[in-house]
Amino acid sequence: RLHRVFWSRHIEAYHKWKIFMCFIYPILTYACETWHFRHEEKVLLCNFWRKWQRIILGVTKHDHIPHIEIQKALGARSILHCIKERRLRHVGHIYRYPPQRYCRMLMASLLPEQTNSGNKNWWKCVQNDLSKYNLKICYASNRETWK
Repeated sequence: RLHRVFWSRHIEAYHKWKIFMCFIYPILTYACETWHFRHEEKVLLCNFWRKWQRIILGVTKHDHIPHIEIQKALGARSILHCIKERRLRHVGHIYRYPPQRYCRMLMASLLPEQTNSGNKNWWKCVQNDLSKYNLKICYASNRETWK
């Protein structure tokens, strides 16, 4: 039913984007705090995200508009950036739990020294996110600065 809304030329792109963020984004990113991606999955997710941004603006790939300009026009961010932000918020939330909580104990058991295998796991994704934004896990103890 939303198909008519997104393809309509009578509805402004701003309102289409708000509808997308209210109805589709929560479904798309459900429990994304716990995801870790392979490269192929990142590509598929980004392509889906950009496709819907183009549909909302009413442009096609043949218009040759860079995705950064489309994101600026919508006031949007990259889906990967949104997921990384939610993952780090979740890590901060877990870090502030009391030490006897099971999820906190599990996170403490995943120290960097123990994750030397070549396989990518959730903790390695968190470490990559922390290093990308020049953060340390100890900063999460203060909720206001972690936001």
